Amino acid sequence: MNLFYLSTLRYRRPMELYLRSKWGLSKKEWIVHYDYDSLSEDHDFLPGTYIFGDLECLQGDLIAKAERIWKKLNTASVPVQILNKPGSTLTRFDLLRTLHKQGLNDFTVHRLEPGFMPEKFPVYIRREQDHKGNRTPLLYTPDEFEQAVLKVTEEFQSQEGFMVTEFCDTRDAQGVYRKYSAFIVGNKVIARHVFFSREWMIKKADLKGRGFLEEEIEYVRTNPHHDALAGIFSLADVQYGRMDYGVKNGKVQVWEINTNPTILRRKFLKDPERIPVHQCFADQLDKALDQLGQDTLALPVN
Repeated sequence: MNLFYLSTLRYRRPMELYLRSKWGLSKKEWIVHYDYDSLSEDHDFLPGTYIFGDLECLQGDLIAKAERIWKKLNTASVPVQILNKPGSTLTRFDLLRTLHKQGLNDFTVHRLEPGFMPEKFPVYIRREQDHKGNRTPLLYTPDEFEQAVLKVTEEFQSQEGFMVTEFCDTRDAQGVYRKYSAFIVGNKVIARHVFFSREWMIKKADLKGRGFLEEEIEYVRTNPHHDALAGIFSLADVQYGRMDYGVKNGKVQVWEINTNPTILRRKFLKDPERIPVHQCFADQLDKALDQLGQDTLALPVN
């Protein structure tokens, strides 16, 4: 049973790189990649599992188109299983607001609007719909914030699409930050990796060594935050994606859920020490993807 993966044309690489890697080769024949930009709404959709990715990057006409495709699939006369729902799945801003409102995150976010001034510092500014992280350093005072807003507005000619995020300090006693990442595939939560850094915005594993590697391997094997993550994925209405999060005083603090995340790629083989981390994740991912196919086969025909 095929799996059909939908993303924007701009961000096709995560799935493509996975299918080119040694870990994705066995799935290459049955994972079909569509992009919202060129996919016709009159397409003759086949039985299978459909994953709606990149929902946090969709805007305007594309999000409306994705919603129409979802509705068509949801009423199809062939057995289909759909993961993620455009317009229902919580994307970055709404997710973080909801988690704070429900007491799950200790920090919140605000939209950058004319005249807005945070009540709590430090903060930083980022865009709602990209994966480039912070657009400013940490801002500790109203003056620093006003100067940053002027710079962002001048660079992008608009404040639209920007949000202000309260800083949540998750450093340990040695000053090390940890960015945990875990996937959900169907109903399976799979620990992915831990990045260690002395920088608060973590995009890669800056700190390496035997102790860090052992901690990371233990994380992917034991998946210690499984129950908390499963509840948050459910709250966000996400059935496929990767959650990035920290832990403060034993409590999960969610940074975002990416519905079109990097999975596995060939360049990961260049760091042989971390291959056990990737392999442990790959084995669990393989089983979860196979389960999606089995679940779809068991669906009744409308």
